[in-house]
Amino acid sequence: IVERYATTNLRSRLDLTAETYYTALGEVGPTELVDDNGNKFTQDFSFGDVIDRWVGPSVTLKLDLEKPLGNNAARGRLASAEADRRSRQIEAADLRRQIRLAVTRTVQTLAETVGRLQQVQAAVGYYGETIKSEISRFRASEATLINTIQTEQQATEAELQLIAAQQEVASLLAQLRFETGTLVAGGAAPAANLVTVPG
Repeated sequence: IVERYATTNLRSRLDLTAETYYTALGEVGPTELVDDNGNKFTQDFSFGDVIDRWVGPSVTLKLDLEKPLGNNAARGRLASAEADRRSRQIEAADLRRQIRLAVTRTVQTLAETVGRLQQVQAAVGYYGETIKSEISRFRASEATLINTIQTEQQATEAELQLIAAQQEVASLLAQLRFETGTLVAGGAAPAANLVTVPG
């Protein structure tokens, strides 16, 4: 729009101005007049007398032609507007490229994180079975209390790793939804958008 405006300013300009008006023939108050015999007399005119003596309509037409010789200022504004448009096109293309890269990187990271989450979930399940076996061995006096506590501590660490992996997956899902513009739908962010991958 700015560029189109600057292009328009390069043209010659022709302005046509028209005025229409009416004029009253008289003055309000005492006015000195001359009769047919050349005798002067004074007559007092009221506002109503003046309103009854309109002349018109009168019309005034004015034509202005402006033809710049060099028009360097307008050409400079046009060059500036064109450069600004090209700069914005470059910025938009760069932004699209950055978005594509960010989406690709986030998808790859999300896939790796989901794989790690599945491994940690499997480890938590294995530790659950190990704890049951260790407690059975402790009851049968085949394992010490320290061994049982260490096994439970390792299971707790695995559960903490599971929580961290779940948190990372949730964060990456939200980031992916944000980068693809699918986080908000209809002015709100539904809970389903925070736990599913966009199409």
